[in-house]
Amino acid sequence: MSALLDRFLRYVKINTRSDEEVTDRTPTTEIQWDLARLLEQELKDLGMQNVHLNEKCFLTAALPSNSSKDIWCG
Repeated sequence: MSALLDRFLRYVKINTRSDEEVTDRTPTTEIQWDLARLLEQELKDLGMQNVHLNEKCFLTAALPSNSSKDIWCG
């Protein structure tokens, strides 16, 4: 199997369903945090930049450019 498929299958096996009883925090389960931390480490291992997991479990990262050209997309 390809590395991408292996990774995907590992992710979908993690039960990240929300806890309907919890309304005062995001995310609602510790397992959701576990997945976020797993993804955070994998992004770092892949060479992503500015990888950040915040207190609400939002994960962001920047993909470094593979071009030396100065391109503006704004």
